[in-house]
Amino acid sequence: MAETTTELQSLLEAATWVRSQGYRRTDGFDVGGHEYVLGKLRPDLHQALLSALKSDPAVYVKVYGGFTYRYLNLGGWKYWTAGYVVNRERVPDDG
Repeated sequence: MAETTTELQSLLEAATWVRSQGYRRTDGFDVGGHEYVLGKLRPDLHQALLSALKSDPAVYVKVYGGFTYRYLNLGGWKYWTAGYVVNRERVPDDG
């Protein structure tokens, strides 16, 4: 498990991410494009992010598609979990 934000960021950067172009859920909600890693294939990564989402003071909470998620921004990416899936998308550049 990652003990520091730097260790977590190293795990996240080293992972092999799969690109999702987005999809429409059965309830009609459109999920936007993002990248993901199956936590069952990378339990170390999944557990490290879960730990950070519970304890990092930079975590923020938002409702998306009727569900509440905890998010953490690191290295230009927004990370969150959904079940055993670790997700990320680029943080928009405001500058």
